[in-house]
Amino acid sequence: MAEQPVQELPAVDFGADTRIAAAVADAGYDDFGDAGFTDNVRAYLNAIATEADISPLGGLRLQHLVHGLLVNRLRYHADLTAHPQIGLEDVSDPIVVAGLFRTGTTKLQRMLSTDPGVQELTFWRLLNVAPLRGAVPGEPDPRIAIAREFVDAMASQSPEFMAAHPWVADEPDEDSLLLWLTFNHLAGGSVGYIPTFVRRVQARDQRPNYDYLAGILRYMQWQDGGRRDRPWVLKSPTHVGSVEPILGAFPRATIAFCHRDPTVVVPSFVRLFEIFWGLFGNSVDPRKVGPVMLELWSAEMLKGLEQRDRLDDDPRIVDVYYDDIVADPLDVIRRVYDQHGRALTPEAENAFVGWERDNPQHKHGKHAYSLESCGLTEDQVRAAFAPYVERFPRIRGRGIA
Repeated sequence: MAEQPVQELPAVDFGADTRIAAAVADAGYDDFGDAGFTDNVRAYLNAIATEADISPLGGLRLQHLVHGLLVNRLRYHADLTAHPQIGLEDVSDPIVVAGLFRTGTTKLQRMLSTDPGVQELTFWRLLNVAPLRGAVPGEPDPRIAIAREFVDAMASQSPEFMAAHPWVADEPDEDSLLLWLTFNHLAGGSVGYIPTFVRRVQARDQRPNYDYLAGILRYMQWQDGGRRDRPWVLKSPTHVGSVEPILGAFPRATIAFCHRDPTVVVPSFVRLFEIFWGLFGNSVDPRKVGPVMLELWSAEMLKGLEQRDRLDDDPRIVDVYYDDIVADPLDVIRRVYDQHGRALTPEAENAFVGWERDNPQHKHGKHAYSLESCGLTEDQVRAAFAPYVERFPRIRGRGIA
């Protein structure tokens, strides 16, 4: 029996002009809303093309992702022009869950989001912020089916990633997917080693990114019938170095800042990035990922601590701990709600209890990791995060696997 020829994958083009033209043709609109935005796209795609070790299949995935981001941004600005009332929506008081990766942020966000009196960032809306053409009012939103297909494909392609950070079409996820729309945020650096892009982002003021996030939330809120006294619940580990920009863009926000021993979280999130880089790249060496991630996120944490010093113990920030999120999440939520001035209703409490019952730890599989595998030692991690541990000594040795 003759061997079947190997099907060649289509060529990938990360040229900014090509990608922008394709998005404009698809969206039928050419205003990205910011004259400097295309410079961000060029810087990002140039870093991808020249620095990231992208595989042929990974390149197609990333090209598709970039196309979706550009099209969604164009459709958002088209709707903003057609419906200027979107800009009047009030999104000033979200509950923002922050903290390093693997510190309990996902559990806290997803529990909080079951409160019927809040707005949740469901994954299907994050994947496509703009309504699709042909959607029929009163029928299921076609974006939901697209997200389910995406999640099913991810579960098949990378069960390890889904064990580490399960995407669920109908559950909340990170607003970093919205910040990626700026092409000027660390969220975009998650696909591989692109140091020039990361350095560019770190050197720039992040406040415009969070102002843009507020605009996207207004857009999503407008699609869902307006505020109706419902605050948003946001979450991303990428917020750790952006405390001031968050509180500037959302002056009535409450930040729930999650803490955990960095000697536990660092190997865990290095493994997460190793898996995610592998979705787009060729062979990924965790011993190369480890030092890069340690340097990046210890620097972001230090930046956040310096911002907090300037804010002088701002009461809008509530410090919470991973072991408390695991052992007594209702008490953690009560503290956050007290600061936010929000009543904990019986309906909300029942929803929280139900979520905890239905989502035991390791429900989607256990995420395995170690410091040794990512080429790091405890001494290196403790040195990098020394100011953090000094400020929050309770986390020293308090990991809980």
